[in-house]
Amino acid sequence: MTRMSLLIGLTMLLFAGTADAQVWQNGQWVPTGYHHASTAAEGYLSGAGRFLAGRGIYLQGLGEYLNDYEAARRSYIDNWSHYVHTRWAIKDEWSARQKAAHPDWPTRRMQQLDMLERAAAVRARESELRERGILPPKSDSPGVVVKGKLFESYEDFQGSPEWRQVRLEAQLRELDRLEEEQQAEIRREKAVEFGRMWAGMSWLQRERYTKLDPAQRAQYKLEWKYPDLKYERMEQDRNRRFYEARPYLIPQARQPGSQLPPVPPGME
Repeated sequence: MTRMSLLIGLTMLLFAGTADAQVWQNGQWVPTGYHHASTAAEGYLSGAGRFLAGRGIYLQGLGEYLNDYEAARRSYIDNWSHYVHTRWAIKDEWSARQKAAHPDWPTRRMQQLDMLERAAAVRARESELRERGILPPKSDSPGVVVKGKLFESYEDFQGSPEWRQVRLEAQLRELDRLEEEQQAEIRREKAVEFGRMWAGMSWLQRERYTKLDPAQRAQYKLEWKYPDLKYERMEQDRNRRFYEARPYLIPQARQPGSQLPPVPPGME
C-alpha cells in the first residue's frame, strides 16, 4: 500500500501544472516566488538524474584508474623479474667464458689449497720444534734482507754500507722528483703564457706566427712576455734603416756627444 501511494504521489507531481506554485489570496491566484517553466518535481528529478549520472562517471573513472594502476604494477614486476634473470644470465655467461678460457682452473685452485695446507703444516711443525727446544725461539725483531744480504735486525742494517747506499739512492730519487716537478711547472707556465698570447692574436698574426722558424718563434714569445725587448728591437730596426739610407753619418754618430741616433750593433 505504501509503494502504491508513493507511485501515485510521484505521478501527480510529474503532471502538476504551474498553478501548484500559486496560492489563493483575495479572490485570485498569487505566485509564491517559484519562477520556472517546469515544476519543482521535474527540477528535483532532473537534478537527481544528473547526480546519479555524475556518480556513474566517477565510478567509471575510478575503475579505469584501478585498472591502469594494476597494469603499471604488473609491468614493474615484469621489468624487475627481467632485470634479475638478465643479471644472473650475464654472470653465468661470464663464469662459462672464464672456465672455457682457463680449463685448468679447478686444478690450479686445488694446487693453491694444497700449498696453503702445506704452509700451515710447516708453521705448525716449526712451532712444535720451538716448544721442544730444537729450534731457537723466534726473534721479536725480524731480519732484514737488502740487495741479497741478510741482517739480523734493522739496527744492524743501519750501521752497514748498504744502508748508506740505500739512503743515497733515496736522496737521488727525491732530487729527480723535485727536478721533474720544477720542469713540469715550467712547462705549465709556458703553456699558459702561450695560450694567453694565442688568444690575444688576430687571425693574420696567427698565420704569420705559424710560418716563423723556431728561433723567430722563441723571440716572438720573449718579446710578448717582455714588451721592452720588442720596443728596443723596433728602435734598433728603425735606426738600422736610417743609417742604411745614410751610411755617411755613421762616423759622425760614433763621435762622443753626437745627437744622432745610436748606431745598431753589427753596422760599420
